[in-house]
This record gives sequence, C-alpha cells and structure tokens, in this order.
Amino acid sequence: MRKTSKSLILAVFVLALSAASASASTKSLQARVDFKIYSPSYFAGFSFKTFTLSDGKSCADHSRPVFVLGGKGTFGNNYPGVDIFEKAAKTCGSGTGFNTRIANVLINGHSAQVWSNCAGVPAGKCGAVQVKANGGLITWTVSAVTGYKPTTVSVTTYNLAYSVLLAVARGIK
Repeated sequence: MRKTSKSLILAVFVLALSAASASASTKSLQARVDFKIYSPSYFAGFSFKTFTLSDGKSCADHSRPVFVLGGKGTFGNNYPGVDIFEKAAKTCGSGTGFNTRIANVLINGHSAQVWSNCAGVPAGKCGAVQVKANGGLITWTVSAVTGYKPTTVSVTTYNLAYSVLLAVARGIK
C-alpha cells in the first residue's frame, strides 16, 4: 500500500474516532441541561472536539450555557476563530457584544439575526464586509422538543467572511 493511501486511511480513522468522541461527550452534557444541544457539522476548518458546560458565572442569572471555541480569534487580534454558544432560551440575558444588526436570514428554517461591530463605519455602509473586519454574530432560537426547553444558538466569527459565518450556522443541526 502506498504511503499516501495509508495516510488517508489513518486520517479517516482519526476523524471518525474524533466524531464519535464528540458525540459521546455531547450526550453526556445533554443529560446535565434542560435544553437540546445541537452539534455543528461544519466548523470552518477548526478542530471540533467537545462542547463545554460553563460554570454559570458568566450569566447574571447563573444559568449554564454550553459552548465550543475554535481557532484563536478574538476582538483583539487578527487570528481567525469561531465560537458556538447554546443556552436555554430567555436565560443568560446579556447584550450581543455587537452594535449593529446587518441582516435577517433563515437558518435551517429558523429566523436569525446577523450582527456586527460597525463603530466608525458611516451610516448605511455597515454590512457583510464588517463581519470579516470587525467580527460577526448570528443568533436564533430553536423551538422546544419533547423533554427540552427551546434553545438559543449563537455563532460568532472573528476575521472570517460573512459566508463562513452563515456556513457554520447552517451546519448546526
């Protein structure tokens, strides 16, 4: 067997093992929250290992959202990154961290709002280009399913295109 074939087989095995591990840890978290956890199928090329349950300190109401981080991107650097944040609807109430709603879109049949930071951008000129330049956020709520409260899902990207933000969001099912 050629070296390339062995490498490809090994890569497929590692990806399958990683996906199984992520699925198992998501199931473990699901048992500890009262909202449905949704998993991304596309993570913009970043490693997706597992969701983490917060300790509740980040929310004024001490609710415990679930999140996953990818890449090194933040508001303070030029690295790319993706964050996914899930919580029971109407909990952990805080602002979006973004100052301008730039679009309303459908994500897997759910109405969603797209936000960006547009400080210093002339009125009427804020749009998709600011998502890459200043970060972007898309948020929507998925209706309750049997045994669970509705879930609010938010995806934040840093230094990545608007199309990547939408692709990650649409991959969450």
